[in-house]
Amino acid sequence: MQITLFCFDSPIFPEYHFFKNCTELGRIYDIIPWQQLESLLPAKKNPAGAPSYLPRQGYFGLMFLKHYTGLSDEKLLAAFQTNWSYQMFCGCRLKVGEVIRDNAFVSRMRSFLARHCDMQKVQNVLINAWKGKMENKNVMLIDATCYEVHMRFPTDVKLLWESCCFLWEEQIPVLCKLSGIKMPRSKFKEQKIKQSVFSKRRKVSIHAIKRRRKTLLHLLEKGIGVYQRLLNQTRGIHLSEPIAQRFKTIRKVYLQQLYLIENNTTKVRDRIVSLAQPHIRPIIRGKENKPLEFGIKVHMMQVDGINIVEHHSYNAFNESTRLKASFYKHKIVFGECTHLAADRIYPTNANRRFCSSKNVQTNFVAKGKSSSDKNLKLVKAILNKERSTRLEGAFGTEKEHYGLKKIKARSPETQNVWLYFGIFTANAVRLAKRTPKELKIAA
Repeated sequence: MQITLFCFDSPIFPEYHFFKNCTELGRIYDIIPWQQLESLLPAKKNPAGAPSYLPRQGYFGLMFLKHYTGLSDEKLLAAFQTNWSYQMFCGCRLKVGEVIRDNAFVSRMRSFLARHCDMQKVQNVLINAWKGKMENKNVMLIDATCYEVHMRFPTDVKLLWESCCFLWEEQIPVLCKLSGIKMPRSKFKEQKIKQSVFSKRRKVSIHAIKRRRKTLLHLLEKGIGVYQRLLNQTRGIHLSEPIAQRFKTIRKVYLQQLYLIENNTTKVRDRIVSLAQPHIRPIIRGKENKPLEFGIKVHMMQVDGINIVEHHSYNAFNESTRLKASFYKHKIVFGECTHLAADRIYPTNANRRFCSSKNVQTNFVAKGKSSSDKNLKLVKAILNKERSTRLEGAFGTEKEHYGLKKIKARSPETQNVWLYFGIFTANAVRLAKRTPKELKIAA
């Protein structure tokens, strides 16, 4: 007699059988090491409070569903409450009539993982569980890409005007009203009209932009001084931590813009391009259709179609310096690397010497006279094709189908969770699609 998880008469059994055996989501569920992932979460210290709707497995499951479905947080919550397969994927079943009324439920789960989980450890757990199903583990493809963050394209005028609005329209009037202090005089209302006219102009000359920047810089300087004096008078009683951080960012924006105007330059170190996300930096990519991007630059290594984040940063970096680190990381996880494919920025003299010393066959163009070995040319052609199609194609797939075209989280921690789970989900789907083929071959 076969032992089953549910009774045959149970209404849950047909749903569970269909979920596990007839859906792609069920195959993805089978290849994820849930117990190892749960062990990465801290134990609950205080038993007080209402019980969670989700088990510990569900915190990770909800993030996989977020990128698998491509839904917004609100729509994902609505689908989760009415779709029993999504609930089974998260290891739970809601009671009849039970409703999750917290619209920020998915966002809270993401924030919880950002606070308590190291995404590199999560990646290590998943790769260790999946590497037994991977082939050609001696071949590594490496490249870098940028996953953009959802934000409007920044300009100096926009940034200065947002800073002025925050001080003169949001903070100074409220602080004066709460403290009973007379509102200081300013030309903010006049500049608001001029800014509206300026923003509606179809063609703006460089000199007009520079004049506008100088005017807003003067208004911002006065606003910073007035707000600082008000804080000194009230001893910062009404100052919260988020407002203090925003004010600190605005002061840094003022110093950077002042430096740019006084030195007549366009470059400044650690340039701030967003008040809401001051950690974002401009990344020059040099592409014809998109020379400048704002987001997270990621150095990726791929083994048998599975993408692994080797390094990521909000600041631009030269990916050719990451070849040695990628080689040693591959050696720790998969063993020896015999073949390596990369684009044209990687064949520096240092990288060539390193690969030669480790007996690694690369797709680098040889210096001097080309070799007449047909087998060597064939291997290099295969490596070039794999890198340009499989690796580059994986980047496009993650951006178009798994929520990484625009990362819509706001803080660096939650953006990190969003980035990694988008890549994890794409990897899990690739592995799940191989399972039916293996079964057919075995049959």
